[in-house]
Amino acid sequence: MKILFVQTRKNSDPADREMYEMDFMNEVLGFGRSLLDLGLVTVAACTPEHVTVEMVDEYVDAIPYDTTDADLVALSAKTSCVTHAYEVAKEFRDRGVPVVLGGIHASLRPDEALEHVDYVVTGEAESTWPKFVEAFEKGEAPRRMDSKGFPPMAEIPVPSWKHMPSEAYLFHQIQTTRGCPFMCRFCSVPDISGNSFRFKPVENVVAEIRALPSAGPL
Repeated sequence: MKILFVQTRKNSDPADREMYEMDFMNEVLGFGRSLLDLGLVTVAACTPEHVTVEMVDEYVDAIPYDTTDADLVALSAKTSCVTHAYEVAKEFRDRGVPVVLGGIHASLRPDEALEHVDYVVTGEAESTWPKFVEAFEKGEAPRRMDSKGFPPMAEIPVPSWKHMPSEAYLFHQIQTTRGCPFMCRFCSVPDISGNSFRFKPVENVVAEIRALPSAGPL
């Protein structure tokens, strides 16, 4: 079985990849993008080892709509990306490839998301994703699978950088906490990850730092 993870562009960005994030620093220094969100690379690290994983960042490479060996396409989208993510999902579904969507928008609007994709996984999915993949392989995956509570911070894996062209990014991120006690009206973090800070163990943070990809073209 093979899963194709796709990081889609923002709704407002042009379809021409050469116009993506053409800021001065990236253009001069030779990077394709400033940084990559950690969501998909973290979920990819939770995928059962026997499953083949391919990852594509639309800001760096063209989406392979004509894939012939992907059994499932996995997308993750914030609201700022979800309209285009639905367009990407339609392209794959029209070709007979099922699509699962996770991330902030699908977690807050799962019924809407299910109008555009085959499956939705809500919430922090580190514990839920392996169960979904197992059910999908058996042909038993529910259209909606909700994550219950939050995964233990000590069990969140190091992001799977090996599947991405790490040299294309100017910066790389680590994550030390999740959740936030400040209820800012514009922010969905407390709704998704709780209204208190949850800390990763120091040794896990050190492991993430050590796993960061080496420097790019500089």
